[in-house]
Amino acid sequence: MLQLLYPHVSFSSSERAAISFSSMPDSTIYELCDSVYTFNFRVDPVRLGLPKDRIFLHGYVFFRQKRDPLMRRGGFQRSVVIITHLPYHGLFSRLAHILGPLYFDLGTTILEAAAHNVTSWPQPGAGQAYELPFLGSALAVELPGRDANQLLETSRFPIDRFRDTLDDLWACWELMILGEPLVVLADSPARCSDAIVGLVDIIYPIRYCGDWRPYFTIQDPDLRAIVSKSHVPPNTVVGVTPANESALGGSSGSTGWPVKQGLQTRRRCAVSRDRTFAEGLLKGLRSGRQTPWAVNNALRRHFMDLTVQFLAPLDRYFSTLIPM
Repeated sequence: MLQLLYPHVSFSSSERAAISFSSMPDSTIYELCDSVYTFNFRVDPVRLGLPKDRIFLHGYVFFRQKRDPLMRRGGFQRSVVIITHLPYHGLFSRLAHILGPLYFDLGTTILEAAAHNVTSWPQPGAGQAYELPFLGSALAVELPGRDANQLLETSRFPIDRFRDTLDDLWACWELMILGEPLVVLADSPARCSDAIVGLVDIIYPIRYCGDWRPYFTIQDPDLRAIVSKSHVPPNTVVGVTPANESALGGSSGSTGWPVKQGLQTRRRCAVSRDRTFAEGLLKGLRSGRQTPWAVNNALRRHFMDLTVQFLAPLDRYFSTLIPM
């Protein structure tokens, strides 16, 4: 149930339902945890005063769950969500990490202070660096240029989520380039949403223009449009947890979705993995000589170069179509 919006936004009933269900992950009350993850949900941009092509908003969730014998279910579950149209995953994940604990300690008054801080920020500009005040912290943020990769500590490629399946990334890159549908099954919303964000980012500088849902639930209003026994929509990437796996056909594959542990695909991939590079990354992580964000940057640079190589013959062809 959506209890409070600050500042108030006139979301429709379906938009409110999408926010509510996506913000409360299915889990047992005996798991005591704080968790941060992200989801996308469809909106009516005209009614909300957004550009017509902005049909999705991003939600960044701080979810808290703990045992409380005084409550009927024996536990406490609540989320704080930051909703934005801006595609800055690293920044808004950090904001959720800061805002969530303060909200549970201080109550709703902290939301007004957070909103006041955000409204004081300058308009974001590509390639610009900022120091942004937020609830007693000063966040050093550098936004990537329009044609530049973001090789910073705020890099959004989550190497930890792919550590055990690093060899599969080259096949994932190929599937993303080709617009093949993908499902990521993980044991928590945080893991599946991080993986989806990483997959969307892996084909940079190509912008992924399909439908991508970092965390998708069976209560999502778009369920019937995405899940069908007769049709698998192309250019669709979704993240699910076991509680929602059955909606996508589970391991039986009745919907045609490849929802199994590890990478499962019917496509015979043409791109070979770089074993030497992958082993070097893992060795650097195990030894502790390289920080995770530095390994992230090396991995993103590798796949960015791969994408540039893929685009090179296309660039040469299209350049011949432009009159001199």
